[in-house]
Amino acid sequence: IAAGLSFIYWGEAGRYSNAKTVTAMVNRTYNTGHLAGDIRGAWLANSKTADRGPKDNTLTENGTVTEGVVETSAELLGYSGFSASNNLTRANDADWNSLGTGTAYLSIWFKCSGNSAIEDLIGFASSGNAEEVQIYLDAAGTVRFIDNGATTVQSIASTQTYDDNVWHKVDGFRVSSTERYLYIDGVLIASGTTDVGSITATMPLGIGVDADGSSVPATTSTLALARLSVAAPTATQVREMYD
Repeated sequence: IAAGLSFIYWGEAGRYSNAKTVTAMVNRTYNTGHLAGDIRGAWLANSKTADRGPKDNTLTENGTVTEGVVETSAELLGYSGFSASNNLTRANDADWNSLGTGTAYLSIWFKCSGNSAIEDLIGFASSGNAEEVQIYLDAAGTVRFIDNGATTVQSIASTQTYDDNVWHKVDGFRVSSTERYLYIDGVLIASGTTDVGSITATMPLGIGVDADGSSVPATTSTLALARLSVAAPTATQVREMYD
């Protein structure tokens, strides 16, 4: 079929529940990978800037980001060469800037060749990171999910390092202002229950860089299949999406 083919998996809550569905789109140009729930952005699916989801939240390429196959003869493309001036951003958007105490789900595939500084993979934040939801690599190579609301901040992190030049999938999400999880390669790594309060602010988004568009770029990482949703997947869905 020239136009491509959509595969849809309906989650356990039923056919019409945004929160529990997992969807994927495959055609001759790209494969989105699985998308969980109410998708607000599905990026890095064989395009530097295109949003493969329904919201058309196109990214801005600042400078030049490198595009290349994730491995020899692969069809999926990965994105690298991130720096303070070469990265991907999206301006503040109503699709994620008024979460209140609700859900935010971030996911991305990454391969890090050995970082020595913090590298931001994906996230959105207000000025000065006063409020933020982000996934990044710590300087030691561990992975961290940070949920920073109007009341306080909680970050949860792995103890294992992942700067091993191998592809990994990280899923970080807050179900609400009092419940959050970090999964890596489909396995639960950490969780938290601190009440961080509401998230409602002017919040640009960054991929391969902090949301400010220049700080902590992912200089030693290659990224693919980034997504943002405002519906949290189940543990079973996280594992299925990784598999």
